[in-house]
Amino acid sequence: MVIHRKKLALNHIYKESGNVTFGKDVFLRHSNLRNIENCHIDLAYVDNGDILNVAVKVEADLTLVCAYSLEDVPFHVKMNDKIEFTAEEKLSSGDIFYEPRSAIDLDPYIFGLILTSIPIRVIKKGAKLPEDRDCFRFLNEDDLEKERKKEKESPFAALEDL
Repeated sequence: MVIHRKKLALNHIYKESGNVTFGKDVFLRHSNLRNIENCHIDLAYVDNGDILNVAVKVEADLTLVCAYSLEDVPFHVKMNDKIEFTAEEKLSSGDIFYEPRSAIDLDPYIFGLILTSIPIRVIKKGAKLPEDRDCFRFLNEDDLEKERKKEKESPFAALEDL
C-alpha cells in the first residue's frame, strides 16, 4: 500500500483497507518465517503538515517453522499499531521515520510490524525435542547454565579431590 503525501489535505482523516502480498524473496532472509497469507490491512491516516500519522490494523495468517521438527506451524497475527513519518530529517527519531519521498510504500513497515509479533522460538503442538546422538546433544536452559558453570571451573579442580 502506498500513501501519496502530495495528494493529502492537511488534517483530513483518510481511511483505506486492502490486502498486502509479499514476494517470496523476503522470506529467504528469515529462517523462522515461511509465508504470510491473507494479510489484511486497515489504515487511518492524517497529515498534520510535519508529521504523517498512520494507524495500522494488521490481520494475517503466517506459516512459521517449528524449532524442534522444522515442520510448518500456522500462526495468526492480529495487531494495532501506529507509524509516524516525516519529510524533514531533523524531526525524525526512533518513533518517527524519515521518508523524504512524497510516495510512502507501507509494505516494508507492515512487514516489520509482522516480524515483531513472531515468537522467538515456535514449537509445534506435540513436537518433542529430538533424541541425543553420539556427535551432539540437546540441552534445555537449565542444563546449559550448568554446563557453562562447569566450563568456568579450573581444569585442575579434579586434582583437589585426590
